[in-house]
Amino acid sequence: MKDVAELADVSVTTVSHVLNKTRYVDRSLVRRVETAVKSLGYQPNALARGLRRKETRMLGMVVPDNSNPYFAELARSIEDACFECDYNMILCNSDEDPTKERAYLSLLVEKRVDGIVFVASGNDRSGVQAVLQQKIPLVVLDRELKDTKCDSIVVDNRAGASRATQHLIDGNHRRIGCVGGPINLVAARDRLQGYQDAFTKARLRVDPKWIQPGDFHIEGGYTAVQRLLDLPNPITAIFAANDLMAIGVLRGIGARGLRVPEDIAVVGFDGISLGKYTQPPLTTMAQPIREIGKLATELVLSRVNGERKEPRIHRLETSLVVRISCGTATQKRAGAKRET
Repeated sequence: MKDVAELADVSVTTVSHVLNKTRYVDRSLVRRVETAVKSLGYQPNALARGLRRKETRMLGMVVPDNSNPYFAELARSIEDACFECDYNMILCNSDEDPTKERAYLSLLVEKRVDGIVFVASGNDRSGVQAVLQQKIPLVVLDRELKDTKCDSIVVDNRAGASRATQHLIDGNHRRIGCVGGPINLVAARDRLQGYQDAFTKARLRVDPKWIQPGDFHIEGGYTAVQRLLDLPNPITAIFAANDLMAIGVLRGIGARGLRVPEDIAVVGFDGISLGKYTQPPLTTMAQPIREIGKLATELVLSRVNGERKEPRIHRLETSLVVRISCGTATQKRAGAKRET
């Protein structure tokens, strides 16, 4: 700033007011400062400025797997919302490793981010508690952390999974397999419960062998469907607890020489964009990803700005997006979106 002031033949204070827009400065002086800034290639020190103002205008985000399109799309929605509010975002990938997760949360605290958006890799709350002790606003997404006093945004996983399974039942399917997620995650347990709820509501029986564990990855879906296809009495439909596993299911069914939906119908969960382009296109229970990202950013920034309200859980609804993979199931039910 001293170099800029010297070249522009003004005071350092004038340069500061021009750059920070903290006071009216005569237009001729503004032009001289702007010319000097351009000539010298000057870039304000954002960290120093942030320390003076006690804000960095940066938010941190930690996700368990940024190769998962759902988390990639979620991060993009938050980045877009941050940009609109003149904030930057630091994205960290924990690789579903609690140790790495804690390390990244600690790093974001050291970077003095104004707030954090967090998706847990499991049930470890130690890193989150350390952030909250530092009085840094934090919002938990997608996976609930019980007994943690911070804002959370989740979808109604149980109701969504029940509706997905009911959609298959409405298509005259009775032997419906379920590829579940990691049982240590509340969202996975809720989706499994929703699948079972639909059978209870329809007064149908679930064979325990129809429920196969998965890991929320493509490979997990591929492996699980092989076990389902090895059952002596073949299933006719599958509910996969997320879209990535559903894609693995599609691939596994094809590897057996079977067809979707002619031989087996498939429904996923999440609503990632990739589902439009699978073969065949994937029917899914879609989460409102853009809405989640916008709401998460608003919640963090409201606390950054001093709006201290009691933490609460924001529970959003999913929507059924019908595509070819579910076959001849009823496609005009209230609230269902039809795509081809």
